[in-house]
Amino acid sequence: MAAFIWLVCPYPGLAMEYFVDTKSDMDSLRFVFDQKNLSATVRRTGREELTITFPTGSLKAEKLPTPMSLSSMRIIDSIKMGPSSLVIGTRMTGFGFIRIPAGNGGMVLQFFRDPIGSKWRTPKEKATRAAKKQEAAAEPVTAPP
Repeated sequence: MAAFIWLVCPYPGLAMEYFVDTKSDMDSLRFVFDQKNLSATVRRTGREELTITFPTGSLKAEKLPTPMSLSSMRIIDSIKMGPSSLVIGTRMTGFGFIRIPAGNGGMVLQFFRDPIGSKWRTPKEKATRAAKKQEAAAEPVTAPP
């Protein structure tokens, strides 16, 4: 019987799982991947967004986890899975995060309130601001007649 079930399942045992936990000023996400030693980079990619990037196509083998409600979370708003990335949306701009290794095939992300996080800008936004400041500084100052 077990062999029959194994043959019927398209990807037996391949499934990503995630677990959530919330406290007064902190949300935690724990990911467990079926693939072991899966390398990833974690970067803030938007004012209310964080992206976990994996090698190209590495998440295709992972079965989507059963969606769970994130309504009780204080900072995390959404989790979207692509073929090689996970995008985590937040409810606010004022947040910080820490990535903690969680053993073979796992990762923990802790999100916390951080007012300085609301000042975060994308590299493109920073370059635009810097260029505007340079333009303003380069304009000649004329004395009134």
